[in-house]
Amino acid sequence: MIFSNTCFGILGCCLFTSLATAADFKGRRSLSFDSAYVPALSSNRAFWQFGLEFEGVGGLAFDTLDHWGLGSSVLTRSLLAGATYFLWPRVDGAFRVANHELGHGARMTSLGGTPSYVWTSRGIPHGNIFSFFIEGLFKGPSAATASGSGSRRTTAPNSFGASVISGGMNNSAMFAEALEEQVLLGDGHVLEYMAYVSSKLDAANYVRNSQSGTTGNATSSDDIENILSIYSGRGFRISGSDIRTGSLVSRWLSSTHWAYGLAAFRYVMSGDPSVPPPVIGSFKAPDISHFLMYDGLSIKIRSAIVGATDHYPVELEYVYKGNPILELSAGHRSLRKLGERTGMNAIQLFANTKGGLGAKGQLDASLGPRLIGSLGASLYTSNLLEGQRNIARFVSAQMGYEAWARVSLIF
Repeated sequence: MIFSNTCFGILGCCLFTSLATAADFKGRRSLSFDSAYVPALSSNRAFWQFGLEFEGVGGLAFDTLDHWGLGSSVLTRSLLAGATYFLWPRVDGAFRVANHELGHGARMTSLGGTPSYVWTSRGIPHGNIFSFFIEGLFKGPSAATASGSGSRRTTAPNSFGASVISGGMNNSAMFAEALEEQVLLGDGHVLEYMAYVSSKLDAANYVRNSQSGTTGNATSSDDIENILSIYSGRGFRISGSDIRTGSLVSRWLSSTHWAYGLAAFRYVMSGDPSVPPPVIGSFKAPDISHFLMYDGLSIKIRSAIVGATDHYPVELEYVYKGNPILELSAGHRSLRKLGERTGMNAIQLFANTKGGLGAKGQLDASLGPRLIGSLGASLYTSNLLEGQRNIARFVSAQMGYEAWARVSLIF
């Protein structure tokens, strides 16, 4: 409770200061309550939203320091950016580790299991990812080790065990996608750059730790060795170097990576911490994601056609090492005025060559000048790559779903 009151006090101070000054940040931030937060979080989607808002609080503190005088010159902005580069990951790391572990735990929960999250430096189990995250805030980087476990109590595809093993690394890659989406909507902040790069490189770092024999996370070697064992058992010629290469490619060939880098340079020179979307005309430059699936290694290319009032996201995912699968996705996101913030009404459809199908959608409505209410749902078959990563609850071995409601304060 003391921790919670302190956080809200700091947030309130930063919010008041930010609103009382001529902020340069051009995006919008939110604080939300999601139905997936209770009774126990089993939703990747909801935790990514929490992560975006946690990064937003950090960005707000950054902007406040900037307005208190540290943004007055190129020199002071360089010092602020440099200090943030070294200090923020010590705080932000708690979320990134928690998000990785939830990747394992949410896959266990989808099967009817009960995950447990443990910082191995203390060995105290957490049944709730938020309490695990909060404990992590008080730990240094050397203590940032965690593991998850759970039991399987429901019918699901036999292949789903691979989704549990690789779920942590996949969850990191998908949080990077959430950051890419935020940048596309015009709400990106330079502070998120470190979280973005770390999320992109989670799998590469696990391979490096596994190959060196010194793990930054106690389960690094197990995750890599276990998924490679599954691949070997299926006759796939996949190595740790293949995983590392795919992870590196997803960073360096993603347009949002370069957008963050250019925005960091622009902040130092001009004081604007916003991240301009990597859009050329009406076309969003592609981003690359890399995943470890039961059928092998996949690479996803994400882009969109961007208009003034509508976005049309397009995704193509291909299992390039293993059992070839091609998955296509297309959608429509309408942007409507909601004060100075845009509300979103979105739907996205999925299909692949393995017979997988899926859909997800969300409807937003204004509840006040700065309040947005959201209702959403997703339904995936287990053959769908997107479904294997994101099904919140299986209803049968062939299908799973998620449904949610959220209230967001926009500022």
